[in-house]
Amino acid sequence: MRRSIVLFFFIMTLFTFRAAVPALEREVTLTVQNEPISIVLIKIQEQTGVVFSYPSSLISSVSPVSVSVKQKTIREVLSLILPQSLYYKPKDNYIILKEKKTEKNPAKTELSGYVIDKSTNKKIANVTVYDKNTLKSTTTDDYGFYSLTVPAASNKISINKQDYKDTALILTGNNNALYTIGLDPLSDSIKTKNREWEKKLEQIEKFTEDFVKKFGAYINTLNVKDTLTRPFQVSLLPFIGTNHKLSGNIYNNFSFNVLGGYSKGNNAFELAGLFNINKEHVKGVQIGGLFNANGGKMTGVQIGGLFNAVGQETKGVQIAGLFNNNNGNSKGVAIAGLMNLTKDTTSGISIAGLFNRSRHLKNGIQIAGLYNDAESGSANVQIAGLFNKTKVLTGVQIATFNFADSASGVPIGFFSFVKKGVHQIEISADELFYTNLSFRTGANSFYNVFSGGIEPGKSEPMWHLGYGIGTSFGIIKKLRSDITVSTQHLCIGEFSFSTNDLYKFYWGLEYKFNRKLSVAAGATFNLLLTDLNDPENALKYQSRIPSGATELNDGGNNSVKWWPGARVAIRFL
Repeated sequence: MRRSIVLFFFIMTLFTFRAAVPALEREVTLTVQNEPISIVLIKIQEQTGVVFSYPSSLISSVSPVSVSVKQKTIREVLSLILPQSLYYKPKDNYIILKEKKTEKNPAKTELSGYVIDKSTNKKIANVTVYDKNTLKSTTTDDYGFYSLTVPAASNKISINKQDYKDTALILTGNNNALYTIGLDPLSDSIKTKNREWEKKLEQIEKFTEDFVKKFGAYINTLNVKDTLTRPFQVSLLPFIGTNHKLSGNIYNNFSFNVLGGYSKGNNAFELAGLFNINKEHVKGVQIGGLFNANGGKMTGVQIGGLFNAVGQETKGVQIAGLFNNNNGNSKGVAIAGLMNLTKDTTSGISIAGLFNRSRHLKNGIQIAGLYNDAESGSANVQIAGLFNKTKVLTGVQIATFNFADSASGVPIGFFSFVKKGVHQIEISADELFYTNLSFRTGANSFYNVFSGGIEPGKSEPMWHLGYGIGTSFGIIKKLRSDITVSTQHLCIGEFSFSTNDLYKFYWGLEYKFNRKLSVAAGATFNLLLTDLNDPENALKYQSRIPSGATELNDGGNNSVKWWPGARVAIRFL
């Protein structure tokens, strides 16, 4: 009983395996000598479980068969025993034999066969077989089989597979022949070099490959290393167009993609309703309704409704509704609604609604609504609503906050910090406030001053908070001159929102003992503005200023008094 069960499961497993293998791919081991073809077909049926279907008259005139094969597919055996006047067609478990119609001058011919590894004799899947002239192509199936229709005049097809040597097949006139093609594996050293080529593909996967891999014909871009050219192409979607399944291996001059297209590159003009994807370089003009994604260089004008992505260098003009993303250098003009991103060097003009970011800026210009950020390099111009950051400032920065490592240019903003620039703490005294503490930060060309001071020795002392801007220039080695304009809000006792504002212009000299210690002194021009709507309050502040102050009538509700003054200071850091 147990043996019967084991035998039953063995037979069922064998049957299931046979059913899973396509009829023409089942293997046969057979030796016959001058046997009628009908007998040979029966023997094949007995070994494989397939059923041949044909009228007896179809094979009545076929000569006796002599053949010896070992572990060959039914397809291979039929190519040896059937005359050219017959052909076969599989349907489920059946193989139907039919008479072939003869054509005097056929326009096309069908090539078929297997691709094998020469070192192992094993059949290879996913091999690209193509005709360079017509761009017709196919790939081998899981059993290493291919079938390709080409013009009858074709005399050669190309065969490519990743990690194998490229080869070509010279065609003969035997229509029933199965062309078995052997490929030589590449040596390990050559495979290593090819891996470098594959890394180039990996560099652009972020923009193109993840999307294109979804198309079955993508395997051709890995297998075929030839670069083909065409004057123009039209496509509906990637691999559905005049360049067929080899579009990823072709450079076009003019390319028109109804929805989207994929090619190796473009040399003049490319237009798409939705998207353009190029594995390598693009020159000329490229316009995509949604986006453009190129793995190589972009030279020319690139316009994308949403974004542009370039894997290497960009030279020219980029315009995108949302963003431009460059993995290489950017030389030219980049304009985006949201952001421009450059992972290498920017040496042109970048304009964005939100921000520009670049790993290295080379005398570039960045203009953004929110911020500009350059990790290294030098900036000619950075203009932003919130902040700018660069390594070396050679031109102008304009933003609320500016940051730089060093600056020979001018950082203009509410707060600027230059690592190798001005950052001094100043203790000073003037005719109103005997104790002032200030922080100066920025560059000598333009710095910010944040200050506070108090009038000591009073029961109700006057104090201030202030902000100013200034510039400093050298006279001789240790002597410099400073010009500062500032405003100070004055309070007596508690903080007051009333108009009690002191505007001060200072021009003085600074003597530097060393890098971290200096003294300064200079003259000031002072202008006090108080609110006459509160006469008692105005009088209280006016009583604290020098008695020789001169009244100016501004013709309004404010009292304006001015006087000359002086300030002395000691500076640290």
